[in-house]
Amino acid sequence: MISFEHSAAEQLYSASGDLLPLAQKVAIFGNGKLEQIATVGEDTTLAHHIEDVETLLPNIQQHLVISSLPLILQEANELARQGSNIKLLTENSSYIEMFQQIEALPPNSAVTYGVFHRDGKGEMRNPRAVLEEVLQRAKVPVFVFHSTLLIPGVIGGHTHDADKVVKLMLESMARADPTSTSLNLGALSLNVSELNRWSIPLERVPTPQPSSVLVLSEMSPKREH
Repeated sequence: MISFEHSAAEQLYSASGDLLPLAQKVAIFGNGKLEQIATVGEDTTLAHHIEDVETLLPNIQQHLVISSLPLILQEANELARQGSNIKLLTENSSYIEMFQQIEALPPNSAVTYGVFHRDGKGEMRNPRAVLEEVLQRAKVPVFVFHSTLLIPGVIGGHTHDADKVVKLMLESMARADPTSTSLNLGALSLNVSELNRWSIPLERVPTPQPSSVLVLSEMSPKREH
């Protein structure tokens, strides 16, 4: 049994401790120890994403990271403590406060949207609809942290590479005793039209591993829908 994410694995196994008792249980991106569950890979995609944004925007003064997901907030807090120019916007804020902060960002800023399900007043909205409104209100470049949010208007982002994740899953199934490792399971996807819109030259695109960079001239129907 393979769980794709730490909190999902934790909830599943705590609710059903005797679920498939003879099955090997593996958590992909097991950030933090899960008792009696092997963890394979540590989700370091956000750190790579922040690095990529700072490379694309070398003069960035403020990077607003928006998310209500605990693991993203935990890692973003750690990165902020290390001296990054990250400012967090969490579920403690209302949607109105979020949009006001986005509209008030100074010119040399950027937004990373990492899914926002529910605001501080308990209101729930579709995460993609929230992103669409973010794009309407933002006067600075907008990045995302999930490949399902690579919609028109978004520059791109360092998102999980499905091929790499599947390969890791297959390897973990064949491994007798999976061990915790830190792997980069992400890939940088960028929209050329948005790079041009924000005057970001292709020469700035980070290419330590050229095969991991996917430059999109336009969004395919599959990505858009």
